[in-house]
Amino acid sequence: MEEQLSSKVTEESAVETRGSIWRLQGIFFEPSATFEDINKRPTFLVPLLLSIMIALIGWNIIDNLVDLQELMETQIKTAPQAEGLSQEQIELQASYTVPFIKWAAPVVIPPLMMLLVAALMLLMAFLTGGTTTFKKLTSVVSYTFFFQTVISMTLIVLVFAVVSEPETVNFQNPVSSNPAFLFDAQDSPVLYKLASSADVIVWYVIFLLGLGMSKVSEGIKVGKGFALVAVMYLIYVSLGVAWTMIF
Repeated sequence: MEEQLSSKVTEESAVETRGSIWRLQGIFFEPSATFEDINKRPTFLVPLLLSIMIALIGWNIIDNLVDLQELMETQIKTAPQAEGLSQEQIELQASYTVPFIKWAAPVVIPPLMMLLVAALMLLMAFLTGGTTTFKKLTSVVSYTFFFQTVISMTLIVLVFAVVSEPETVNFQNPVSSNPAFLFDAQDSPVLYKLASSADVIVWYVIFLLGLGMSKVSEGIKVGKGFALVAVMYLIYVSLGVAWTMIF
C-alpha cells in the first residue's frame, strides 16, 4: 500500500508544471523551457482568452486615436478592387468592415486559426513520421499566437499613436517589419505580396512554432519542426500570390 502511494506521489511530482502565468512570460524570454513545460501538461485557454482581450482592447484604442470609418474608406478607395464603386458603396462597405475589425475578428479569428494551424501541424508531423497530440500542438500554437498578438498589437497601436497622417498608413501592413514598403501595392501587387511575406515578426513566430513542435513531438527536431512550419507558410504565401495574380 505504501509502495503504491509512493509511486503515485512520484508520478504526480513528475508532471508538475510551472503553470500558465509563468508560461505567459516564458514564451517571451524562455520559449524552449516553456514548450518543454507545455509538453508535460498542455493548456491553451488562458493565452487564447488573453489574445482575444488584447486584440479587442487594441483595436478599440486605435478607434479612439483615429477615425476607423474614415480610415477604412480611404483604404477601400485606394484598393484596386474599388474601381467603379460609388461613394455610398464605399461608405457602406466601410461601415460593415469597422465593426468586424473591432469586435468580430478579435473574437472569431484567434480560436479558428489556433485550431487550423494545430491541425495542419499535426498532419505534417504525421506525414513525416513524428508523433504528438493535437492538444499539445494546440497549446504550442495558443502561446505562440499570444506572443504574436502582444507584439503586433503593441506596434500597431504605437504606429497610429505617433503618425501625423493616419490615413496614409497601409492598413494591411501598418508596421514596416518587412520590405513591402519598397513596392507599391497597386502598381506591383505580386511583388508587394511577396515582400510583405518576408516579415521579421512572422518568421520568428514560425521559428517558435517549429521549436514548440519539436519539444512536444517524438521524432521531430528543431530544424525539422521549423522546416515543416515554414513549408506550411510558403504554401499559404504561394496561394496568396496566385490569388493576387488571378484577381
